[in-house]
Amino acid sequence: MRLVPALVALLLVSCTQEITDIPADHVINLNKGEKVAVKLGTANASIGHTYHLLEINGDIAKVERDVRSCGPNPKDGGCNQDVFLNIEAIKTGTMTATTTYCWRSMPPNCDTRHQDPITWTIVVN
Repeated sequence: MRLVPALVALLLVSCTQEITDIPADHVINLNKGEKVAVKLGTANASIGHTYHLLEINGDIAKVERDVRSCGPNPKDGGCNQDVFLNIEAIKTGTMTATTTYCWRSMPPNCDTRHQDPITWTIVVN
């Protein structure tokens, strides 16, 4: 019986498409029910730099930040992490979500190191 939840979790994860090449126009097109994980970048929160989800405008998709550990960082110390924006399309329409990079700071006063926040347009058909 304990294998059933693990199997369900495995099936859900396998249905999520990973996007590692960020589209230049920052538009994510999905069909209702589809899931994607957009890689924002690699960060190291233990020394104070990472990506944040600032704002969500709309309710056609579930949007959340997901931090995945990817190993130690011998140069700077701490732990490197891949940071993703997980999106699950719920209903038809268009919405936006804004993410930003912060260097040794936190929203709303991020030192972005000259990286402008990205506003993603999410379109669900």
